[in-house]
Amino acid sequence: MVLPNEKYLTPDGSTFDGPGIPPDIRTPVFTDEELAALRDSALSTARRVLTEDR
Repeated sequence: MVLPNEKYLTPDGSTFDGPGIPPDIRTPVFTDEELAALRDSALSTARRVLTEDR
């Protein structure tokens, strides 16, 4: 186990140690239905978002 030597905070003083950074876009990952259909909606969503015109 390693302990951080710094504490990173958001401007409002929140930290993400423990729970992690919440996603902006939520999508199911590795559901039984997707695995059976050989699909990955999380990857498809990421590709769509990353290739959208901004």
